Amino acid sequence: MQVQFADLIGWLYQDSGDHQAAQHWLDRALECAHLAGDDNSVAFILARKSQLAADMGDPAEAVAVAEAAVKLARPRSRIAAAAAVYAAHGHALRRGPAAV
Repeated sequence: MQVQFADLIGWLYQDSGDHQAAQHWLDRALECAHLAGDDNSVAFILARKSQLAADMGDPAEAVAVAEAAVKLARPRSRIAAAAAVYAAHGHALRRGPAAV
């Protein structure tokens, strides 16, 4: 429940343009997911952190955390698909068409 709450607050801050507050809440969500030992939630929050990094204009971070999410997510799951999309977005921001 704490992971979902922190992610929601992070999303609201991200949507309002307060990226630093969004980072804080996504970091909190990631910490809670790790403490709970919930790899599925960890992968989801990593994917969300990739999305936020892209919004903040940091394509290298976007790719790095998205690729970590892909590795952790269950194969062919929705989280793996979302993380792959965020990784591709990061590559596109880096102007890496071959990687996209």
